Amino acid sequence: MKQVFYQFILIGCLLISAQALFAQTTGPDVLHRLDRTTQNVRVKEITEVEVFYTDLNAPAAIRKIRKAELWKVVFGDGTSDVYNEPKVAKPVTETPFPKPTVTSTSARPNSTPAPPPANRVSQPIGVGGSQSVDLGTFAAGRRALSYGLTLSGTSTTNKNSRTTTTNTTNNIGLSALYQKFTRDNVSIGGGLTLGFTGEKNKSTTAATTAETVESAPSIAIMGQTRRYLPVASHVAFYGFSSAELALRWYKYKSGSIEDKATQQQLSLELGAGLAYLLNERWSIDFNASLLGLTLNRVKDEEPGSKAAVDLSLTGAGVIPSFSLFLTRYF
Repeated sequence: MKQVFYQFILIGCLLISAQALFAQTTGPDVLHRLDRTTQNVRVKEITEVEVFYTDLNAPAAIRKIRKAELWKVVFGDGTSDVYNEPKVAKPVTETPFPKPTVTSTSARPNSTPAPPPANRVSQPIGVGGSQSVDLGTFAAGRRALSYGLTLSGTSTTNKNSRTTTTNTTNNIGLSALYQKFTRDNVSIGGGLTLGFTGEKNKSTTAATTAETVESAPSIAIMGQTRRYLPVASHVAFYGFSSAELALRWYKYKSGSIEDKATQQQLSLELGAGLAYLLNERWSIDFNASLLGLTLNRVKDEEPGSKAAVDLSLTGAGVIPSFSLFLTRYF
């Protein structure tokens, strides 16, 4: 079972690395200002009076510039939009006044300072300082699709005067999660997980040892909400709450005895995560479930058997599961 876990982790890491490497397929766009300076950017949107863009070194920050301040925009595919002609420099002249004045050698259009982007906030960074952070990646109206690998495992041992019981459980799952940002930094969404559970119970007394092995494929649907807290141009923390409904088909084996059972499980979870932005369209997300409440119903397929129901709570001292996602924003 451990070898299967390691293989899944290795495959997931290779897929993430390959997709992040080939995420961008075109060259940068170039802003040409009236003073003939240039800047490599990614143009996001062009309106009647403004151009919205992101800097290549800060892909999460959506900025804007007025067309009145631009000569032209040259796009990564070689096409361009021309808005104004650069003004020629004026010659230096002297006035008959006692103190001569010199006109500017580079004409600049009259403009008022542009207001800060609507999605900009100031968050404390480090100790004794703050940094302005743009939240364009997590702005209201945007959407995201995440592909992830979920791993979890528990091991418990109970002892009394006669018996020692050890229970080991390992879970692995592949998930897809869709999110929509209903407002800045807040998303709601839903997803689907296909998984597999392996469980081993061992009971030992002074005279005997009994061992039960269980395996179960599973399918689960999930609803989740996230609240993001950007702390740098490429990094954001987030908290999440989720509800999941899962169905598992167990197969038991104890010595020569085999049995089957069906499990329905309802889980409520609270957790936290970290999103690292590779560029304006991709991020790698890591999150962990910190607090969970689970309701289980298990029923053997043997005729006449009754369903067993139990409720369990996982405290903050134990991390029941963690997930690694590759997320695409659009």
